[in-house]
Amino acid sequence: MAVAHSFPSLAEFTGAIDGLLFDICDHLQLSTVRYGLAVERYNTLNRVLESAQSPFRFFQPEIYPQSAGT
Repeated sequence: MAVAHSFPSLAEFTGAIDGLLFDICDHLQLSTVRYGLAVERYNTLNRVLESAQSPFRFFQPEIYPQSAGT
């Protein structure tokens, strides 16, 4: 059975929500290895789309991952 916690103040409630959101963000963050693998795959896809055999080359596609934001 789930039990709802009571928070004596708004500050404690928002602090708890902030902590929860930070924990979620930490778990969603890619590791360095997984980020490197994603960058490698984006670069491979970009080379395939720009290759002479690709029907997409005329659109001059540019595929890239979002920066790490460090």
